Amino acid sequence: MSLLRRFGPGLVALALGACAGHPAAEPPLSVARQDYYLHCLGCHGEDGAGLAGQVPDLRTDLARLASAPGGRAYVLRVPGVTQSNLAPDRVADVLNYTVREFGGAEVARRIAPFTAAEVAEARAAPLLEITTTRARVIAGSDAR
Repeated sequence: MSLLRRFGPGLVALALGACAGHPAAEPPLSVARQDYYLHCLGCHGEDGAGLAGQVPDLRTDLARLASAPGGRAYVLRVPGVTQSNLAPDRVADVLNYTVREFGGAEVARRIAPFTAAEVAEARAAPLLEITTTRARVIAGSDAR
């Protein structure tokens, strides 16, 4: 009797039993999420929390900024957007991913999706006074 016929079924059962207790592999990351991890995570963190007093918390500030007067223009003109080496459509996808991921479904419904055309236009006028402009937007004034 060959070794495969003798031990094969047992080895298969052993292998299946070893895999049964392990969760399935995680689904692959979307391109937008990968781009967030590669280009934004360093400052905003995996959970979007940012750095208190220095980098906005995407979980709370993104929706407030993007829906305030002048806020959408602010979000589109921050250095991470205007200086990104990603194509405008990929930057728009990352912005839309962050709105959904950190703001949730209700916030995503309120904020119009960012577009590649908006990103391309914003790159022509990068924001120089980031902190001051953010404070004005949060205070509710028009920061254009």
